Amino acid sequence: MENDNIFLAVKAAVVALMGAYGAAFGWLGWLILAWVGCMVLDWISGSAAAAAKGNWSSAVARAGIWHKGGMVVVVIVAAVADCVLGM
Repeated sequence: MENDNIFLAVKAAVVALMGAYGAAFGWLGWLILAWVGCMVLDWISGSAAAAAKGNWSSAVARAGIWHKGGMVVVVIVAAVADCVLGM
Protein backbone atom coordinates (compact mmCIF):
# COMPACT_ATOMS: atom_id res chain seq x y z
CA MET A 1 0.00 0.00 0.00
CA GLU A 2 1.53 3.28 -1.13
CA ASN A 3 1.32 6.26 1.16
CA ASP A 4 1.64 9.32 -1.07
CA ASN A 5 -0.69 11.50 0.99
CA ILE A 6 0.89 14.96 1.06
CA PHE A 7 -1.27 15.96 4.01
CA LEU A 8 0.40 13.39 6.26
CA ALA A 9 3.81 14.79 5.36
CA VAL A 10 2.62 18.37 5.96
CA LYS A 11 1.07 17.41 9.32
CA ALA A 12 4.26 15.66 10.38
CA ALA A 13 6.35 18.69 9.39
CA VAL A 14 4.05 21.12 11.25
CA VAL A 15 4.06 18.96 14.38
CA ALA A 16 7.85 18.64 14.22
CA LEU A 17 8.29 22.41 13.88
CA MET A 18 5.84 23.16 16.68
CA GLY A 19 7.51 20.58 18.92
CA ALA A 20 10.94 22.04 18.24
CA TYR A 21 9.64 25.57 18.90
CA GLY A 22 8.02 24.45 22.15
CA ALA A 23 11.18 22.66 23.25
CA ALA A 24 13.32 25.71 22.47
CA PHE A 25 11.13 28.48 23.89
CA GLY A 26 8.65 26.81 26.24
CA TRP A 27 5.30 28.29 27.20
CA LEU A 28 6.62 31.85 27.08
CA GLY A 29 7.48 31.39 23.41
CA TRP A 30 3.89 30.36 22.69
CA LEU A 31 2.65 33.40 24.61
CA ILE A 32 4.84 35.71 22.53
CA LEU A 33 3.72 34.00 19.34
CA ALA A 34 0.06 34.47 20.35
CA TRP A 35 0.72 38.16 21.14
CA VAL A 36 2.33 38.72 17.73
CA GLY A 37 -0.57 36.88 16.09
CA CYS A 38 -3.08 39.12 17.87
CA MET A 39 -1.19 42.22 16.71
CA VAL A 40 -1.23 40.98 13.12
CA LEU A 41 -4.96 40.21 13.33
CA ASP A 42 -5.58 43.68 14.78
CA TRP A 43 -3.70 45.30 11.92
CA ILE A 44 -5.51 43.23 9.27
CA SER A 45 -8.96 43.76 10.77
CA GLY A 46 -8.35 47.50 11.19
CA SER A 47 -7.18 47.84 7.60
CA ALA A 48 -10.14 45.83 6.35
CA ALA A 49 -12.62 47.91 8.38
CA ALA A 50 -11.13 51.18 7.15
CA ALA A 51 -11.12 49.93 3.55
CA ALA A 52 -14.76 48.81 3.86
CA LYS A 53 -15.74 52.30 5.03
CA GLY A 54 -13.77 53.83 2.19
CA ASN A 55 -11.50 55.92 4.41
CA TRP A 56 -8.29 53.88 4.47
CA SER A 57 -5.32 56.20 4.91
CA SER A 58 -1.67 55.28 4.66
CA ALA A 59 -0.83 57.98 7.23
CA VAL A 60 -3.22 56.43 9.76
CA ALA A 61 -1.90 52.95 8.94
CA ARG A 62 1.67 54.17 9.43
CA ALA A 63 0.73 55.65 12.82
CA GLY A 64 -0.77 52.32 13.84
CA ILE A 65 2.33 50.45 12.76
CA TRP A 66 4.51 52.87 14.77
CA HIS A 67 2.25 52.24 17.75
CA LYS A 68 2.69 48.48 17.36
CA GLY A 69 6.45 48.98 17.03
CA GLY A 70 6.39 50.88 20.31
CA MET A 71 4.58 47.96 21.92
CA VAL A 72 7.31 45.61 20.70
CA VAL A 73 10.03 47.90 22.11
CA VAL A 74 8.27 48.03 25.50
CA VAL A 75 8.04 44.23 25.64
CA ILE A 76 11.71 43.84 24.66
CA VAL A 77 12.79 46.36 27.31
CA ALA A 78 10.69 44.54 29.91
CA ALA A 79 12.22 41.18 28.90
CA VAL A 80 15.76 42.58 29.14
CA ALA A 81 14.97 44.13 32.55
CA ASP A 82 13.56 40.79 33.69
CA CYS A 83 16.74 38.99 32.61
CA VAL A 84 18.97 41.56 34.27
CA LEU A 85 17.00 41.42 37.53
CA GLY A 86 17.11 37.62 37.43
CA MET A 87 20.92 37.59 37.46
